Amino acid sequence: MRPWLVLLTAILEFVEASPAWLQSDILNRPARVIEEAAPAASAAVLQAPAPLPADADADAKINNSAGVTVEVLPAPYVQVGEKMAVHVSARKAGYLVLVDVDSEGKLSQIYPNMITLLDSKGVDANANFVTPEKPVTVPGDSAKGNFEFVAVPPVGVGMIVAILSDNPLQIVDLPDVPAVLAGQSGAADFVRENAKSLNVVSAAEGGRIRNPKWSITAKFYGIR
Repeated sequence: MRPWLVLLTAILEFVEASPAWLQSDILNRPARVIEEAAPAASAAVLQAPAPLPADADADAKINNSAGVTVEVLPAPYVQVGEKMAVHVSARKAGYLVLVDVDSEGKLSQIYPNMITLLDSKGVDANANFVTPEKPVTVPGDSAKGNFEFVAVPPVGVGMIVAILSDNPLQIVDLPDVPAVLAGQSGAADFVRENAKSLNVVSAAEGGRIRNPKWSITAKFYGIR
């Protein structure tokens, strides 16, 4: 059984409790959050890790004015079946979205997700609000951190992109990265440029379109 099937029941329950603006997006978006880890790959079949592209952004003062930093845990290289986490800090407060791009260019939003957004009253619009005083680790050790990220195929070089908005934001709609760019520095540029063109529709203001200030950074990792 593929990992995403494990979450089918949880997704349906979450969608039923979610507002209409969130339902269609959740149903069409893949989840890489799973409840059980696959067996770790045998060391005998591991290949030499692919080199990771540099994370440096030549225009960081413009693209990442909030000073967002990303660390992939427990290490830049992980094995298939190994548990992963993402640690994020920022010099300014904002609403954080994390997207994962696998080695084939497939993009998935991993945070916030249906577990971290949902509370006893429904959807918590501030669940992904972060501040300089409180760095975020996903998954965390809170009540909303009772899930796991597990490294799954395809093997190769993947990328975590952190997007920080000064306006409320829970979901981003971004295209997959072209396969020819996957695992390369150009993949970060592609996601960054598409993210900067996003607008935020404010439900509290009757659908008013807002143009937020973005801070965007990327971190590459390897799965073997």
